[in-house]
Amino acid sequence: MQNVATPITSACLSTSEPSGTGGTIADGTYVLSSQTQYRKGECATATYRSTMTIDGPRWARVDESNAEASDSSGVLTSNENLIGRISACGPTFPPATYTATPTVLTIFNEGGAVTVWMKQ
Repeated sequence: MQNVATPITSACLSTSEPSGTGGTIADGTYVLSSQTQYRKGECATATYRSTMTIDGPRWARVDESNAEASDSSGVLTSNENLIGRISACGPTFPPATYTATPTVLTIFNEGGAVTVWMKQ
């Protein structure tokens, strides 16, 4: 998989993190379009570049280093919750909710990071 995303710079907000409302996640290729950190106190911004493909429960992602992280066990949804692994050898998703429309997937990670992915 090729990383087709353009770099984005994360933002920081000191307000409470929102949560997802669920929806149907469309198969396809997504690029990271924004990341917001919801933190009380210090918050450092960073630059990210990431592309993700979704094919049912199988998700794969490639980041700015072009290191690919593929899911092996599958990502499942339950109401507005994401359940599964982010990579074959990595940890399971931190507790997360999501909101999906036909063209946008927003992931709300417990702990403050909200990522918005645009379908290509």
